[in-house]
Amino acid sequence: MCISSYAQTDSLSRKQRAAEWFYKVEAYLKKSALSKVDTNYLGLPEHGWGVSLNTNIGQSYMHTTGKNFDILGNPDMRLRSAINARLGGSIGYQTLRISFSYDLNKGYSSQLRFNIMQNAWGIDVHWHNNSSLHGIISSPLIETTDINKGNILTNDFALTTYYVFNYRRFSLPAAITQSYIQRRSAGSAIIHAKFTNTETTYDNLLIEIANAGIKQIKLYQASIGIGYGYNYTPNNGKFLFHISAAPVLVFINRGLITADTYIMLKDSSIHYIEVQREIKPRVPVYVTGTARLAAVYYINQRFVLAFNANFNNIRFSSDNNIIKPIETSANIDEMWRGEQASLKMNNISWNATITFGVRFGLLKKRPQEDWKYGNITFWDLFKKQK
Repeated sequence: MCISSYAQTDSLSRKQRAAEWFYKVEAYLKKSALSKVDTNYLGLPEHGWGVSLNTNIGQSYMHTTGKNFDILGNPDMRLRSAINARLGGSIGYQTLRISFSYDLNKGYSSQLRFNIMQNAWGIDVHWHNNSSLHGIISSPLIETTDINKGNILTNDFALTTYYVFNYRRFSLPAAITQSYIQRRSAGSAIIHAKFTNTETTYDNLLIEIANAGIKQIKLYQASIGIGYGYNYTPNNGKFLFHISAAPVLVFINRGLITADTYIMLKDSSIHYIEVQREIKPRVPVYVTGTARLAAVYYINQRFVLAFNANFNNIRFSSDNNIIKPIETSANIDEMWRGEQASLKMNNISWNATITFGVRFGLLKKRPQEDWKYGNITFWDLFKKQK
């Protein structure tokens, strides 16, 4: 009986020590989040954990043109994706969040996102694929031909960072993830930096032929921009309306193509091969832009309703050095002789998200002991519990 009582007491003590440590962690994170902000303008939700259900609607437009291509000369391909309605969810604690969404219609599109959004800085990592692009391809040499969904697959990866100058009074996370609460209206200049990798794969023989055998195009781009964001908060912060925009300078702009082509050997036989080559841009640096709109309604301390929309543009224009088969040599390097052949791509995308979020805490609230952790430090988290 004594052993059982001792074991029960010891187990209870371990649970109490564990709970005490989690209280310390939560107190430290809250203190860190508010340590350098003006609490007259910014605050934290009462509950640190949050889950949300969201509906995402988006569309992409892609215009690809070729000049002096083999076989079809100057192909022109105009595509748009279906207006994908994705259903998804997210879970996170304060500034950490992971989300996923999937196209419930025919599975044409899915998206995975992870972000850390502090008030002064943040990182967002985003993966997205889409196989719903469809449209037409035309050329002076052929009739206009339809391209169906599933013939083209795009895979996008994006790493985005930001820095907010007026982070003491303005919160970008308040508009995007609702991990902060904007109590008073404020604005700030914002620096954005972004790296993107976009892969476009053609699973259609006609498209490959029209594009001189090209079956995959990869674009690598890095950009930086400085813009301005503003949060308007009427009704004592019950509502939030956000707008931000920035011109963006793309300073790294590279392309890589994979193509099926052939060479005619000296004995008149034809040899088919798959080749890859980097294609350089005609203009290595160019200016584009990004913009965001958001609206947030705090129903109460636990429930929030939010709307987010953004716009992006990616462009690429190659120099005159696209693949063109040569008939009289087995030297593979010479297959890239097409000095007058070039490729141009222009991708425009937008998406809008409606989110219903629920906030909660895993630990019981202990307001009478909040003073105990007012000056907690990082090293206090590792001190042995008494």
